[in-house]
Amino acid sequence: MMDNGLKECFQDADGSREKCKRLMASLQPASLKKEVKQCVRFTHKAAATDPRRLFDLIVEKTTEHERQYQRLKEQVQKATAGRNQNAPRASKPAPGMQKKRWEGKDKKPLAMAAMAAATTPVTHRTNAQASKPPSGKSSRPPPGPCPKCNEMHWLRECTQATAEEKEELFRRLRDAKKSKKARVKRLTSVLPG
Repeated sequence: MMDNGLKECFQDADGSREKCKRLMASLQPASLKKEVKQCVRFTHKAAATDPRRLFDLIVEKTTEHERQYQRLKEQVQKATAGRNQNAPRASKPAPGMQKKRWEGKDKKPLAMAAMAAATTPVTHRTNAQASKPPSGKSSRPPPGPCPKCNEMHWLRECTQATAEEKEELFRRLRDAKKSKKARVKRLTSVLPG
């Protein structure tokens, strides 16, 4: 702060309040940030203006989060260990199959991918089928509401929008995303790093 001449910005009560606000805004993960903000708002009001108290609160909440994470990790390990003990053990792989190289997103070994390709029947899709996305619900929830009807579903699943409206909305969303990326790129090129 002193190197950049920002010392005056963070002096007095307003400065320490601003400093605390910036510290809370930079917390990660989002659940920790939310919990600290809630504590500052309701139970630890003094931490909103005192960076030392805020630091103590952040350390306390971070420790709680870490303990909870470790507990959940142990529970998952115990559950998978219990499941693995009940499952029958597979025999040793053939000597040629011991070293496997992994391929693509599905993380299947090359030999397994080749066997799967040999056993699955080949189906040819027409151009209309290939361009059409698979029907049915997506496994992931949408990041926000539909821009057409403001309900929580993907735009491609919207029943109120026509095909032309969907294309127009997709184009707008793409343009907004591109302009946001361009803004971020400009900022990163200006900021010292």
